[in-house]
Amino acid sequence: MAPVTDHWAVGNGKNGSSSQKLPAMMKFDHNGIRTFKFGTSGTGGPTIMYSYVSYVVGVDPGTTLTSYFGTGTVNPSVSMDFQLIGLDGNHRSASFRQSVANTFLIQDTSQYLKFPQAYFIDASAREHPSVKVGFKEPHKIVFSFQKDMDAAGDSNPNLPHYQGSPIMQAGGNLSFSHTFIMNSSNGSSLIGSSIKPIFSHGSERIWKIVLTYVG
Repeated sequence: MAPVTDHWAVGNGKNGSSSQKLPAMMKFDHNGIRTFKFGTSGTGGPTIMYSYVSYVVGVDPGTTLTSYFGTGTVNPSVSMDFQLIGLDGNHRSASFRQSVANTFLIQDTSQYLKFPQAYFIDASAREHPSVKVGFKEPHKIVFSFQKDMDAAGDSNPNLPHYQGSPIMQAGGNLSFSHTFIMNSSNGSSLIGSSIKPIFSHGSERIWKIVLTYVG
């Protein structure tokens, strides 16, 4: 028999619902990579962490759960393997090859990643012309941009700009295990899970299942 009924719990660590350490939040746009402590205001990210705790009795927790979440503890992570090449080649190019543990990506609802054009580098890319430099897939952003080599002149004003400088090429992937979509109708996102046995008797076990969300 399971020790308690299924329940929701708010918080983390010693005083909360889960032993999971508070994850960091990451953003990436034409200004670069920025990471924030969980709950930092003004980021558009979540401010509360809560968990659904359940118990299952059996030899295993069930094929549906294990096929989706696996067993053990799954924390969010972000992996970067992409490059932005400046207009004049190597100068002002940026290469990103790094994996960051216990971090989830904050995104907007757009299908594409866009950088602003030259004339609007100091303005909001949402309000002024911008260029698609990548498209979004489940669990990754795929960078895909190549300057039109037939465009007249190297000072093509339609080029996307990264940190104030034009780029002529973008390629690679920014992958993530979990993400939070700003202004999404869902209101919350799964950012971690834990499925572990806490008691056994013969072949039977009591499995504790914790699904951790942010919102």
